[in-house]
Formats: sequence, C-alpha cells, structure tokens
Amino acid sequence: MFTPNESNRIGTTDETALFDGSWVKAYNYFYKLVAVDRHGNSSEAALLRPQDVKVGALLQSYAASYSLGAIEVEWRLSEVAAGMSFVMMRAEGSAGAFAEIPDAAIEREALSFTFKDTRLEPKTEYRYRVDVSDDAGRKTLFETEAISTPTMPLTLYQNHPNPFNPSTTIRYYLSERCGVVLDVFDSSGRRIARLVNESQPAGSHETVWTGLDDQRRVVGTGVYFYRLTAGKQTTSRKMVLIR
Repeated sequence: MFTPNESNRIGTTDETALFDGSWVKAYNYFYKLVAVDRHGNSSEAALLRPQDVKVGALLQSYAASYSLGAIEVEWRLSEVAAGMSFVMMRAEGSAGAFAEIPDAAIEREALSFTFKDTRLEPKTEYRYRVDVSDDAGRKTLFETEAISTPTMPLTLYQNHPNPFNPSTTIRYYLSERCGVVLDVFDSSGRRIARLVNESQPAGSHETVWTGLDDQRRVVGTGVYFYRLTAGKQTTSRKMVLIR
C-alpha cells in the first residue's frame, strides 16, 4: 500500500476509508502553485484547494467559431448537477469588459451545450465567457480567445421569435449607407405593412412588427413574408403569426 510522505503533504486532512475489506488511512491533497520567471525568480506559493478546481474538472472541452453570420460557442461537461445554470458573457476587442448577454438561448443535448450569437458587427473581435451558477455560488467555467468577424454583405436575419404572437423583431445588416424599404406581405403576395422607408447607415438595424397592417388593423394567423430592399438589392424571408 502506498503511503504519502507526511513531510510533502500540505494542508491535508486525514480520514479513514474501507478498502478491500480493511480500514486504511486516506488523504485530501492540496497543492502549492509557484510562478518562476526566466531568471529563476519565484513568487510566493499560492495554495490551491480541491474545491478551487471543482468547476474546471467538470469541463471536458469547449470551442468557439464563426460561420454563416454567427459565432457559435460550444462546451461539454462531465456531469450536470441539479440546479446548475449558465451565464453567457461577451466582450468586444482584446481588452473590452465582459457584459452579460440577456436572455441568452443556450441549447442542450445530453452533456453538450451550444450558444449562437447573431448580434454581431463586421470586422469586430468578440470574446466570450461562460459562468456556471449552482448552490455553491457562481464561478467562471471558461473564457474564449478573440474571434474576428469578416466584412459582411447585405444580410436579412430570421425574425425572432418565430412563430410569434403578438410581436416579432426583424434584424438586418447593411454593408453601406443606402435607401432601405422593409415591407410585409401576406401569403397571397399583397403588401399589408411598410415597416421602414428611409436612408440608413451601414451596420446592424432592427425593427419590430406588432402584427398590424398599415391601417393599424390586427391581422390574423397565417404565413407572412418580409422583404428588404436596400439600394439595388432585395432579399426576403418567411415568418408565421399565431393568434
């Protein structure tokens, strides 16, 4: 049986445990962390307790990447305790401060989790941090490296929520300043509402449709189409209203 060297243990607590029918002595191990620079100068030792690495031990892997107008952050845990929840944080640039992403939609499949961020600006760096909250409090699970977004063309995003009732948000990105018209059509192709009709600068924009036509009348359940005309370019998407 292996017996730890008493002189090398730091902050241990002796316990007894039943092993192979015999009672043996068990140990809780603590670790000292010391930073040493290239000149051999060392810092004071910092004590790392087992509870300090509990969250890190849960994390098996994580990744973040940009694709098709969104940054996707994925992570996998070894276990998920009851009452555990996550907080998504985002920062712009390499030195920006992290801010919580409100109402972040995190998808779960078994022990794997995914968050997609579509509220992005082109040619911008983003960093993400995931905090985990449970009965013991809140701790940082991991932090990503900076991810750059490319210059984007005219983009019309899927409305959110969809299906919706009573309102939905329509977002789009303009690659340059231009005249913008955003219309809503019913399934027969009849225009029922004009949401935007003005010149707008390059960048991200959004507007809300509350399910009313141009005469402020409530429209019924059905499939509708929203069409964005920006300069000489036109693009459209489908949405569903459920009353």
